[in-house]
Amino acid sequence: MDSLWSYHAWYTREYYIAAVLETPNANATATRLLQNQTDIGNAFGQYYGKDVGDKIGTLLQEHIKIATEVVAATKANDQTKLKDADDRWHQNFVELAKALSAANPSYYPYDKTLQLLNQHLSLLTAAVTSFIGGDYSRSVTQNDEYYEEILMMADFFTDGIINQFPDKFQ
Repeated sequence: MDSLWSYHAWYTREYYIAAVLETPNANATATRLLQNQTDIGNAFGQYYGKDVGDKIGTLLQEHIKIATEVVAATKANDQTKLKDADDRWHQNFVELAKALSAANPSYYPYDKTLQLLNQHLSLLTAAVTSFIGGDYSRSVTQNDEYYEEILMMADFFTDGIINQFPDKFQ
């Protein structure tokens, strides 16, 4: 989980920098980031079954697709598109929290899971917004906070799997 979520953070930053600066690697980075979401889903699927893993991977891919819209709308300062994309982004994480909680209700309680996911969005939004606004130092600092939170989230998911399936980790 640490590696997969670290890649998520890495390729997310790579993507939004490329998208904002309009460098030619933006599409390749987005493609790799989408693959990472499938990889995360597959990791969950090892424990919760293929259907659950596929659902998580699909929801995470939708998360990334919506994120590209959030970045574009923020860059264009299009508040209407930004609000629409941001609303869908948060609703996507409601669905992801439900899926994770259904798979492991004891260790991924819905409220706690949604809180972690929403914190992820908040920290990422701050880093992207600072970068778009040209405050690169602040964006780097905020990205550090985002990365620390993503590692905490990875630990949360890892701990839940280990606690639910202790026999697989002896």
